[in-house]
Amino acid sequence: MRMTDAMISRMELDRSFIPPFPERPQTRLPFRETLRRASENILDIFTERDFINRQMRARVLGRDFFVCNNPAGVREAFGDHHAAFDRKTLYQKRALSPLIGDALLVSEGALWAGRHALVSPLLQGASPVWPVAQARAAIIEVCTRWHAAGAGARVDVLAEMGRFATQFTARLLFGETVGRRFGPSIARHVALFQNNIATLDLASLIGLPQVLPSRGGFAGRMAAARARLAVEEAIAALDDAPDAAPEGALVRQLLAARDGEGKPLSRAAVRNETLGLFVAGRETMAVTLAWALYLVSQSPRVAANVEAELTAVLGGRTPQLKDFARLTYTRAVLEETMRLYPPIPFLARRAGSRGSVNGMVAKRGSVLLVTPWLVHRNRSIWSLPDHFVPERFDEANSPLRDPFSSLAFSAGPRACPAQDLATTAMLTALATVLQTFVVEADPAHKVEIDAHILLRPGRHLPMFVRWRPATPPAADAPHADLAALEHAIVAAHATGAQAERVGKAGELKTALGRLPRRLGLASGAKVPAAGALAALERLAPDLAPAQRQALAKAWQRNEARAIADYERLPALIDPRRLQREGLSHLHAAQASGRGLVVTTIASAVDDLFAALVADDCGDDAMVLGAPELRGIDAATAARMRSLLALPVLPADALAATLVARAGLPGTVLALHLDAPGADGGVHFPLFGRPAPQDGPTALVLAAAHKDGALIVPATLRRGGRGRHILRYHAPLDPDSRTPADLLNALDALYEPFVRENLGQWRRLDLY
Repeated sequence: MRMTDAMISRMELDRSFIPPFPERPQTRLPFRETLRRASENILDIFTERDFINRQMRARVLGRDFFVCNNPAGVREAFGDHHAAFDRKTLYQKRALSPLIGDALLVSEGALWAGRHALVSPLLQGASPVWPVAQARAAIIEVCTRWHAAGAGARVDVLAEMGRFATQFTARLLFGETVGRRFGPSIARHVALFQNNIATLDLASLIGLPQVLPSRGGFAGRMAAARARLAVEEAIAALDDAPDAAPEGALVRQLLAARDGEGKPLSRAAVRNETLGLFVAGRETMAVTLAWALYLVSQSPRVAANVEAELTAVLGGRTPQLKDFARLTYTRAVLEETMRLYPPIPFLARRAGSRGSVNGMVAKRGSVLLVTPWLVHRNRSIWSLPDHFVPERFDEANSPLRDPFSSLAFSAGPRACPAQDLATTAMLTALATVLQTFVVEADPAHKVEIDAHILLRPGRHLPMFVRWRPATPPAADAPHADLAALEHAIVAAHATGAQAERVGKAGELKTALGRLPRRLGLASGAKVPAAGALAALERLAPDLAPAQRQALAKAWQRNEARAIADYERLPALIDPRRLQREGLSHLHAAQASGRGLVVTTIASAVDDLFAALVADDCGDDAMVLGAPELRGIDAATAARMRSLLALPVLPADALAATLVARAGLPGTVLALHLDAPGADGGVHFPLFGRPAPQDGPTALVLAAAHKDGALIVPATLRRGGRGRHILRYHAPLDPDSRTPADLLNALDALYEPFVRENLGQWRRLDLY
């Protein structure tokens, strides 16, 4: 809020970037001109004086209008007397009800109270672990697209943040499988509906019946109908495959919710609330992140401060729950963005009974406009109200902030119940993008202020994005060889992306060279039985030819068995069918407070190992690279990972954003540490083979070496009677070893394990 003149002068905050805003008339406009401007952009009607006044009152066609522009009035109307102002205006109902029906966003009275009691606890009491994992995966997909586009690519940041918000919101609502399938369709129809909503419907605002169809009415109604149908199909897909959505999926929770009398929500109510959550979550996050990237691109001071914080806190890895409390400046950037450009610039209510605003009586039927656009720029509340100054949200600079002065998520009992969830998701996205890319606004593009229901930077926001390479240390500094490796991998990955766009297998193979296409995974290439026999001849030279033939056939049977096991992963995780050994080693590593890398070479199902170790390691565990799924249907894999709530990140994205930067995101499960062979096959660095320094094994261990993370080797094998045995081994400390020593230590552990369990293996024909 208010900052001292001394602080402003010392930090030169008065020289901060002033982002664009609509021209402000010096005097009140004539009524007809006000209506004309309001029909195009309601923010154009406010004068300079409106940003100083505490409130405004007018009477139009016999109806009282109150415009509130101060925290005290907001507290009175939305807090103390919220029951009197709990009605939505006819404009809001006509603008949103065709899409979301009676959802919380537009409901009122007893209906709102009952629905709020059911829905809010689902949003406010949910564990943030699963949503953060979904946000992380969704934003890394965006980063991967930008990286593949090449250095200096021109991207529409508004559309790209819309894609992130679509993927995140759809996964949050439906789970990964159904969300991926239906999210883009829902988003497309919702956007078409919103593009056909007029900014201001005067008849609805003053309470007149709607006689003529509104502008774009037919197209909007058709888009709303298609959006509702898409949501109904997504819910039906969950019915057909109830295991496709994890417990954290909100639609699953809505379907299971019961009111005080034990009654469930109707299917129409579930559909409406789902659409309401989709609209509120997807749209507000997309526009806020787009505005934030634009503002940071225009302020070198802010960009430098964000970069310094992200480097200090994250060091190149994606943010985890434990990091959010330390990302104070990055969070302040989000808060300042929503102050300057509140996603919903005005909040309208209609008095259902007699109330008061700033001591003035509001009769039943009066219209109250609480306008964040005005409150957030009120000169009596904020220092430098039109400047981009994230520092104002540091409690040390302005400790007496009034909670009713920031209205990005509304205020009072009807405040957005998902604001903490949305803020966490946006912080995850903003931190990931800004530590991975330098963003620059297109100087040829004029940013517009488009105020329909949402406050958007026009229909498009083109910006240039450049990969932010890691800064190499001096040649004599520790880990200098690692820095060189990082830069080599970044360059090779970019080359590989270009070859992928060409789509020619030969060029792709040449461009990639020895770069791992999968991080910690087998290539998935089909290898003839002769390859299995050759591998067995090397691994078990003392075996007779007939014994090798029998083992090769066993490997083929094990492959089929693993595919069948994938369909029943939840049953395999049953503690009665599982034996854990060496948990004390894992617990000791966790108690050290250092980073943790769990490695394996598993003879059983990859995702089983991932689920078990993620369960043992806790909230911040994630799978480094999606396990190879040879013979397993991708939809089945997605459904199982969603069911098990496995935070699996795309392998290519990780190669670009994690490994090349040598950052470890919390607890890392490095599956199948393999290395690409010069012959195009895949060979594990065991049995006397030299360990390649550019393979994924070396990359993971080099990252652990740099971050000082402990390495806990693990093995997973089949036991008798359908049981599996998971064993953790003594941790390896990178501080006392070189990456090459660590490779040799893993070889010394895994080679005997492979030999002892040759009969139950299933993919050694690849090694």
